[in-house]
Amino acid sequence: MNRTLAVIRMHSLNRFGWFFLPWIIMFSSFVINLGIAVLGQPEGGVTTGGLASAYIYFFVMGIVIPADTFSFSLGLGVRRKDYFWGTNAMFGLVAVGSAILLTLFSIVENATSGWGVDLHFFHLPFLSDGTVLNWLWVHFVGIVFCYASGLVIASIYRRLGRNSLYVFFFAMIVIGSLGSYLMTTYGLWRDLFDFFSGYTASGFAGWLMLVSLVYVGVSYGLFRRATVQ
Repeated sequence: MNRTLAVIRMHSLNRFGWFFLPWIIMFSSFVINLGIAVLGQPEGGVTTGGLASAYIYFFVMGIVIPADTFSFSLGLGVRRKDYFWGTNAMFGLVAVGSAILLTLFSIVENATSGWGVDLHFFHLPFLSDGTVLNWLWVHFVGIVFCYASGLVIASIYRRLGRNSLYVFFFAMIVIGSLGSYLMTTYGLWRDLFDFFSGYTASGFAGWLMLVSLVYVGVSYGLFRRATVQ
């Protein structure tokens, strides 16, 4: 436990990367879209996907953080499993805090009719359906899923090396292309869309959380046997 806490404290020293940079990126996108809404005043308002910039950053974090700190931590005598759980605990805290802030901004945006200019940046259709707790859950799971997706890529690289990562991406492209071909050939796209249309955002987030847990489990197994590079 002490070593896990030491890993958390180590990560907390990088306050800019963990706490400030994702919000700088996201608010830069917000200011640009707010300016578009104020100056353009399009009919029906502005609905933007700028919020995705924060999620993309958390995906990148899942890849970059191990690259920056894994070897360094092991050089200080930290065990692999302590590093893994300490890093995930740190991100869990960041994910909770980020989800709360995103939910608060969504509440304010909804209460002010899109900041007075009908801008939909935080409070988006489908994602903001249901209660405030649903919004909080959706944001939290979205952040965790993006991070876990990046983490599993980092773990493959750490355990199996660069060439194996290339093989992994190539296999994903082949599987995706083959799957798309079969879906098109047998006319299954409509069935797939009908299946997912039956879920609310919070229900869909439940499935994403299960996938995230699988990613974390795979990453743990790979990190336990990862070499220092």
